[in-house]
Amino acid sequence: MNHKIIWGLGLFGVLGIIFILTSGKNPPNGETYTVLNIEDNLSLNISNAKEQHQIKLCGVDIPKSQQSTAKTLISKELQTVDNIVLVTFIGDKAEVFLTDSSPEKMLSEELLVQGLAKLQQDNCPNQSSLETAENIAKQNKIGVWK
Repeated sequence: MNHKIIWGLGLFGVLGIIFILTSGKNPPNGETYTVLNIEDNLSLNISNAKEQHQIKLCGVDIPKSQQSTAKTLISKELQTVDNIVLVTFIGDKAEVFLTDSSPEKMLSEELLVQGLAKLQQDNCPNQSSLETAENIAKQNKIGVWK
């Protein structure tokens, strides 16, 4: 009986954290881009009608041991939105949001919550949601936090 209560409370806590993650992000005021391809070092080549950029995701450090899995995750996530993303630039890095995704998703946050990356202090506009995502992975002991 006690195990059911503990599991129930744990599930309730995880759902609460997911709600905070999905509702606490600042809506991006970026530009819409198409992801042309993902490099092996996980740089994204993006383009709109006027320009092309190569960017790294803000707030994440992806260990070499996780790069293949991270690239697969990013590719799958991009397929759901036909490679169209909303980008907010922070120097040579960027916060990348999946457009038409419900709930809204940020790629850096997805990598962190799956344990495929560690938090990097890049002064991202949504740094606090990235910290929460990493804490979820640590709590669940997944990916780099096993």
